[in-house]
Amino acid sequence: MENSQFISIVEDILEVDSGSINTQDSLDSLGWDSLAHLSFIAELDRLGDMTVDVSLLAQAKTVADLLLTVSEG
Repeated sequence: MENSQFISIVEDILEVDSGSINTQDSLDSLGWDSLAHLSFIAELDRLGDMTVDVSLLAQAKTVADLLLTVSEG
């Protein structure tokens, strides 16, 4: 998954303007919470053929960390 597509997903989940998030942003500063975790997993499931490593997801601190939790295929 490309960074831009991934960031767009995160922006949609957080309901923020396009272009307002970058990969180095802290999830805490963005208001990321347990509901965002669930929405994130559901969105990737909807897109298909992607899985999330939930142990890494629980440890994610930045948007870049979130991207590392996703596996395609």
